Amino acid sequence: MNRTYDVVAIKMTIWFNVEGDHDHNGLIYVLRRNLPLVKYLRELAKAIPDQAELDRLRAPAKAIADEFQVRFPTTSAEAKQPHEFVRPLVLRAHHGDVVTVNLENEIDGRSIGMHLVGPGYDVKS
Repeated sequence: MNRTYDVVAIKMTIWFNVEGDHDHNGLIYVLRRNLPLVKYLRELAKAIPDQAELDRLRAPAKAIADEFQVRFPTTSAEAKQPHEFVRPLVLRAHHGDVVTVNLENEIDGRSIGMHLVGPGYDVKS
């Protein structure tokens, strides 16, 4: 089976717990299809969100949250909580699958990369 993943690297504050511990310099990979929800979370959590950007992202972000039945924050305080879509990205495939990853970098001034983890991986080849 052929599998194609469209992945975007973005800068994103990562909220670790409900007490507010976070990494304000977080970097994550996001499936392109989930990007509106993650960008909505990022904007909503800002001290002064851009209302026009929130308005632009709200409907597509809500659609993704509804599709996957995940929490959809509506306040800054709610956005400053751990979220199911702000976590390490894992792409899986079965033996014999052909995987194509289209990787886009939205992080200014920083190079990014990916590496394969799994049996049979040899860094020399």
